[in-house]
Amino acid sequence: GKPIYVLPDDVGIRIGEGADDLKYLVMETHIDNPDRDGKLFDTAGLRLFFTKKLKKFDAGQLIAADSHVTWRGQLPPGQKQFQVEFGCTSRVTSLMPHPIHIFASTPHMHALGRQYWITPWRGEKFLGEFARVAFFDMHYQKHLSVNVTLQPGDHINIHCVYDTTVRTAGTKFGGSTFDEMCLDKLWYWPILPGNPACTFGYRQGQNATF
Repeated sequence: GKPIYVLPDDVGIRIGEGADDLKYLVMETHIDNPDRDGKLFDTAGLRLFFTKKLKKFDAGQLIAADSHVTWRGQLPPGQKQFQVEFGCTSRVTSLMPHPIHIFASTPHMHALGRQYWITPWRGEKFLGEFARVAFFDMHYQKHLSVNVTLQPGDHINIHCVYDTTVRTAGTKFGGSTFDEMCLDKLWYWPILPGNPACTFGYRQGQNATF
């Protein structure tokens, strides 16, 4: 589960009939019950607060890294630290009609995930990492408050590090808890038309870099 998250004072998620407005909510609950214990029960829920007074900025969500879980590589077994790095390239961000201000990061990996961070670049200039998670645990995932401005033409690298010492065979990316993932839902304002994803390019290896 995740703790309560409150958006910045002047930012909201617009609910309505516009092209990029929120029209409905779907709550998706992932149940991990490998022992098939029939005595377990779920108390998950969602409480949403809204106002009729519009905020100054509409929030959007940029799904970055392997957003559609389409990477066909595998994590090799027996590795204490194996890094996979995805990039949201300048070729993609140059299509943005305006800068965006990222205010929250929601890193996502599965059971083998151990560390996570994002490195933004403006040309050859490194802008300093953000959303660093030194000890990732898939059972305690949460929103990370950040304050990063992404300009058209900037480049960000998403770094995911895994410990595969408990596996004797390769681990693929997929929807199962036994599989792995590497993605982030970056919350930002003002919203981009179409609320797009950015999932271009990757590198793999213990010391992978773009």
